[in-house]
Amino acid sequence: MQYKTKEIIVDPSDIKLFRFRPINKFTLKELKKDSFVASSPTTFNDPYDCLCFYDNKKIKKHILKEVIKNHDKVCSYFSFINFASDNEIADYIYQKYVSPNASLLNRDVALACLTTNINHEIMWAHYADNSKGFAIQYKIEDIIDAGNKHSIKTIQKYRVEISENDLPSNFNNLAIVQYQKNKFDITPIYLNFINNIFKSVMSTEKINLNYLFAMSLISSYPILDFFDVLKSAYCLKKEEWSYENEWRFVFLNLSLSKTQKKHVAIGKVKPIKIFLGEKIDKKNKKKILKICKKKKITVRQMYSSIKNKTFELKSKRIPY
Repeated sequence: MQYKTKEIIVDPSDIKLFRFRPINKFTLKELKKDSFVASSPTTFNDPYDCLCFYDNKKIKKHILKEVIKNHDKVCSYFSFINFASDNEIADYIYQKYVSPNASLLNRDVALACLTTNINHEIMWAHYADNSKGFAIQYKIEDIIDAGNKHSIKTIQKYRVEISENDLPSNFNNLAIVQYQKNKFDITPIYLNFINNIFKSVMSTEKINLNYLFAMSLISSYPILDFFDVLKSAYCLKKEEWSYENEWRFVFLNLSLSKTQKKHVAIGKVKPIKIFLGEKIDKKNKKKILKICKKKKITVRQMYSSIKNKTFELKSKRIPY
């Protein structure tokens, strides 16, 4: 089956994706249990990764419009004295709900980052503990299947009626990262967020920011378009990172709690190959070989050679 990403149609047999990992008790546990884990963008090494843009003027104008339209009820809800101006009330709502929550969108997603290049020494240095870690190769179809099930379950928690039968056969959470100067515009999501805040005000319900933002996120677009929007928003990076040749799986991490999980188990996905870093220590190498032998996973190890003219790494198969 072919899968549609944001840009192209991908045949899984034509592409190999690898995920670099450091070695610690968490990554070894994931390997043992075939657990595929995605992470919050707040954990990434690039502090500007996943930063989106919203139109401040448009949002402030929209808040003011709603305040003017519902002045008395807004004053009553927020316990404002009647002679407070509309502009003062609008600024209060902006400062209380929009400005301090600009990062809510980053808390509501989890990403798994992979690359097409297993031989890149910089990737091994940055993401596999200076070549002391390992890398995992997966079947793309297996991650897509696990991701679709996870997304459906997450959306259903918010009373949105959707099942796997509603998804087109080529639906997936996969996208190729695009490298460019401009951020993604999420103004429509924040306008929807403001609308939902005012709905709570008009019905005198308590404002639950996390719930309202999650609902705003999944109702700002038709449900299938919504996933494309997520992939567009979270698969943009600055041009300086283009050497990574990165692909991403984008998952929902919606939660009613004030602090979302930093790491989310998406489902069980068995690796098809493990690549050990050239500088992995004997103890960790032994641990991984033991796991892979039990699970019948092929293991290769990276190596460099003084005989090679280039810095590119190579790999060779090693016995258990």
